[in-house]
Amino acid sequence: MPRRFLAISGLSLLLGLIIYAPFLRAPYFSDDLLFYFKPPAPHWYTYFVTVGPALQAYRPLEAAILTQIQLHFGFETWPIHVISLAALTLLSGLTWLTAVELGYSSVAAYLSCAIVVISQIAEPAVLGNDTMSQAASALLGAAGAYLFWRATNTRSVGFHLASLACYFAALFFKETALGYCAVIAVLAFALLSDRVNVRHSLIRLTRALLPYALATLIYLAARIYAGGPVGSAGSYRISLGTNVIANLALSAVAAISPISTVSSAVSVQTRNFAAMIGIVAAVGVMCAIALAGFAVSTRRRLMILLAACAVASLFPTFLLQHVSELYVYNAMPFVALLLAAVLADLWAKGTLGQFVVLASAVLFISGQLVAVHEKSKLMFDNGVRAAAMMNDLAADMRSLPANSTILLADAEKREPKYSVFVLHGFDVLEFGAPRLGAIYDRPDIAIEITPESAIYQFRGKPNVFVARLVNGRLQPLAPVT
Repeated sequence: MPRRFLAISGLSLLLGLIIYAPFLRAPYFSDDLLFYFKPPAPHWYTYFVTVGPALQAYRPLEAAILTQIQLHFGFETWPIHVISLAALTLLSGLTWLTAVELGYSSVAAYLSCAIVVISQIAEPAVLGNDTMSQAASALLGAAGAYLFWRATNTRSVGFHLASLACYFAALFFKETALGYCAVIAVLAFALLSDRVNVRHSLIRLTRALLPYALATLIYLAARIYAGGPVGSAGSYRISLGTNVIANLALSAVAAISPISTVSSAVSVQTRNFAAMIGIVAAVGVMCAIALAGFAVSTRRRLMILLAACAVASLFPTFLLQHVSELYVYNAMPFVALLLAAVLADLWAKGTLGQFVVLASAVLFISGQLVAVHEKSKLMFDNGVRAAAMMNDLAADMRSLPANSTILLADAEKREPKYSVFVLHGFDVLEFGAPRLGAIYDRPDIAIEITPESAIYQFRGKPNVFVARLVNGRLQPLAPVT
């Protein structure tokens, strides 16, 4: 089995390279620049005791790895994306392994691992320069859940320790790994609960989950010591209300939609009702197929368990006011196993079921491939635009007097705008602009993105310069007049 796992992971890597190879050098842009560590921390372990580049982003393992890549490769990004792609393909192999051990047919097992690789949800995790944390955290979290399942079934101490180690490491890649503790709790309840002897069930559940609770507490203590928040604020504020329903619904749609989430978001913002009707119809078809497969399935308990794990893996992000499709990446192994099971059960129902499976598979797979290509090109182009602006700024900064300020005069915001994909003007430097002075060895220079209409406020101030965009490139810096 280990050899087959490696072989399947290798095939998944080949498929991933075919999909992503043209975009593996996608440059830094937007909040990626928060994670360009210059100057770097003096020691790799320093990242464990200091707050992250963004207040909520305590991700010391990612920071340590990115620092080494940046020290050796500078702004070259392919090493980051190769690591993220490798994590994706190993997650795909783990999904296949789980499917086989759950008794899936060979075709259904292969389909489940292929869905993980081609899913449009995987694209931002692979091509983001600050999302290695998501790819690595999900892989380690899923491995922890898988090993817990194996350990519980085999009573293997080795599997238990390996599971705990994977979960603990996942936390230090990204806080979204907390969802896998919830997954492990769901699995523990399914495997260890006993309706007849409730007291005995509670004892077994406590023994099984206590190590993971302690690991979580150690992580939270380290996060607090480093200065990272445990609570939330602003768009990351946690609440329990209609936002939970909306977040779970949007996550489900993103996971199974055969239409690009970018196209969907743009259609909503531009009120393109014809496109919206088509998108709703496509999503409705996938929902209908899923419900039909559940209705005819003989393994509904497994499907309910997989659905529960998918929801649990999104904890605590489904409680946020701010949601991102990137968070859905945690749930993709369970979604892939669900879709593969649904299609396999429909296939077993004769000619009509086989026709439905073939039609839906073509719709879903082709839709995912188109969406991944669209998103990859958008992210790549955003990075290219940001790199051109940064090169112009780097050249201009060399001759500026000490303690200067550069105002990036942004035109009126244009719509539509969506996530890291559809950005306009200086949006590609948003969040990262204040970091550029330090990155280009001019920490004394402040760089701010300012609305064009507010530039007049800086008239008469010394050492303040304005940069404007013309055809995607910066005009020469000029004093405020």
